[in-house]
Amino acid sequence: LGTVDPKVVKAKRLKKLKQIFAHRNDEQAIEEYRARYLQRKQIREAATVDV
Repeated sequence: LGTVDPKVVKAKRLKKLKQIFAHRNDEQAIEEYRARYLQRKQIREAATVDV
């Protein structure tokens, strides 16, 4: 009835998302995100050690 294979839909969505992320995130932005993530991770680990 005109339904599309879920694997095809998923592949199209992933392709579109990759295009969007590649456009929005340059190397500097990715490095900043990574640094913030690692900082939050250290805070979480320190909090669990103190408990």
